[in-house]
Amino acid sequence: MHTYTLSWEEFFETHQQILPVPSIASFVATIFIAFGVGVFGVVLTYAVDPGSKLTASIFCWLSVALFVGAFWDLRVRSAKRRSRSVQDLRAIYKTYHSGERTFEFDDEKWTLQTESGRQEARWVGILTAAEWQNVITLSARDQPVAMVPKRVLSAEELQHLRRIAIGASEKRWACRIGLLDYLLTEVPSLWRSHPFLMTEAHAGGLFFFVMIANTMYHSEGPGTPFGWAIAWLFLLITISAQFWYFLIKYLTSHKELRIPWEVEFSQKGMHYKTAKVDFFRSWVIFKKSRDATRCFLLYFNSSQYYIFPKSCVPAEEQHILRELFRSKLA
Repeated sequence: MHTYTLSWEEFFETHQQILPVPSIASFVATIFIAFGVGVFGVVLTYAVDPGSKLTASIFCWLSVALFVGAFWDLRVRSAKRRSRSVQDLRAIYKTYHSGERTFEFDDEKWTLQTESGRQEARWVGILTAAEWQNVITLSARDQPVAMVPKRVLSAEELQHLRRIAIGASEKRWACRIGLLDYLLTEVPSLWRSHPFLMTEAHAGGLFFFVMIANTMYHSEGPGTPFGWAIAWLFLLITISAQFWYFLIKYLTSHKELRIPWEVEFSQKGMHYKTAKVDFFRSWVIFKKSRDATRCFLLYFNSSQYYIFPKSCVPAEEQHILRELFRSKLA
């Protein structure tokens, strides 16, 4: 039996990954849109009659507003969101995790004693387990998350708890999500989850292309080639924007995707190890699986999923993995 008080630093370690971060991809996408709208406004203002120039200049002002909004969201709003999230986590810590608690376990169950009472959970009903640098977390259905500092466990106890909760590694595959894996998975998923929004966005881009092209078709002078170049640029951006967006996201927001990690699937669930955490997820956590072109996807809600490149799984074992997904997540 171990009595301890979880520190704020230990609690915060297990929640850092959920803190909001500035979306560089959204920032760049907004800048591209602002630039396009601004160029369209300049071309339209140049091409229309003098009496319509004031109306045409609205696009220029809209471009300025988009630029200002993009920088405000990146620098100010993101910092406020992160600060608010940290404050919320501190409130949760003080309310539910700052008191003294007692933890013990054996081969059948673990027991957590808090100020609210005593909770027991059997290992066969475990949902998640994770080993962080300083903490081990455990969760079961209808039970509070148990956060156990590794400092209170002996080396033998830590090894025992690690073996029961997370499981011993038998056959882990080294994985890394390549750029093509990511793009050819995320772009189709975006169209699948937001078909109307994507259709409207592409229709809007084509509308701008047609408007500029129509203006240039009825115009003459030295600025006409430049106008046609802008029109074709709009068409190119409309077609490729989704790929540029996820490329920027892959290179900025999801840096961890490019770092090698290990994965293993068993009859109990998924075992996943990175440089920062080694965790186990029971099959109960996942809602469904999907066999995409280059990756296996495991959904834990309707729109969020883990990506596992097929290239990390030997070809002769991929059909075994498909059968496992089918049997556990049918």
